[in-house]
Amino acid sequence: MDTQQAHVQQHSNLLVWHIEAWQQVQVLFMPGISTLRSDWSDSMNQPPPVEDIPLFLPSQVNGRAPCPQSLNMIEFWLREGQAHDTLNDLHQGLRSHAYMLKFKDQFLRGQGANMWARNCLKTLDAKINATATRYHVVYHALSILGPLLGQVGWKGHLRPLANNDICALSIGYDLCLGEGRHRVSWIWQVCGYSEQATDNKLDDGFQEGTWLQIP
Repeated sequence: MDTQQAHVQQHSNLLVWHIEAWQQVQVLFMPGISTLRSDWSDSMNQPPPVEDIPLFLPSQVNGRAPCPQSLNMIEFWLREGQAHDTLNDLHQGLRSHAYMLKFKDQFLRGQGANMWARNCLKTLDAKINATATRYHVVYHALSILGPLLGQVGWKGHLRPLANNDICALSIGYDLCLGEGRHRVSWIWQVCGYSEQATDNKLDDGFQEGTWLQIP
């Protein structure tokens, strides 16, 4: 619709304004960025979509232009926070997905209701996949900035995200031989669910999360 197109164009123009403002400030701290930006512009046959314009953050520059160490550290802190926020969003998406399955199996009957539920689940799947993609981008940036800054502690709680790691609390358990208990994906041991909490059956927060996952 025309109103929707106008809304999208308005947001696109606003994003261009923010990017241009960022570029003016960035060149003051990273003068070499001008050369990288010019080379990128010359390599483009036609103007790219605004969302594809690179910001040339320290993790993207990766030594191709001088960058103050303080800027590397600022982005590192930002990316580490983004990683935790993204995992939290992934938790919420997986909880919602499991709850929707439980609701569908217990209460929905008929073709129309089940079609509605399937559409909702597809929407949740798309959001979960988008969240996982964001985490991959953030983790890649941390993997670049970490060695530059000598930071290694973040690897103790953030790991590469594999497809089989994206599962609800009641799915994908690995039974440890000889222990008689289940292990959950590492993503549930970050942002509130520690390994100690998952081993403690009396932990109220963990039990509430587990209850929401069981269809």
